[in-house]
Amino acid sequence: MKIREGNDFNVTWLIMQDELTPLNTEGIYDETLILVFGKIEKEITSGITRTGNSIRLEITPALAPYRGQYRIEWRYKQPDPAFYRGYRNRAIDANLFTIVDSSYQSDDIFDFTMTTILSQ
Repeated sequence: MKIREGNDFNVTWLIMQDELTPLNTEGIYDETLILVFGKIEKEITSGITRTGNSIRLEITPALAPYRGQYRIEWRYKQPDPAFYRGYRNRAIDANLFTIVDSSYQSDDIFDFTMTTILSQ
């Protein structure tokens, strides 16, 4: 999605194991969401709602101040007795949106959903 610089917008990120199966989020803890622009990483600490495999984010100009491509990273731990610590570190990422400098370049959308499918 292309978003005009200076606009607030909402993104709902759906994470699927495959085309039909939502990601299993049972027992997930120590979650961190990071917005990435080039080599700049910002932890998102507010405006987040996660329900199962769906993460809704409120993006403001202060959170995404630069023109260009942004991506999102979700880092978390999930219980797994197969690992000696009893949990598995996980990270999922996706290209999320692009900030553009003029309205004619934007998609004129302020609330959108994107889906990441892990096994294709």
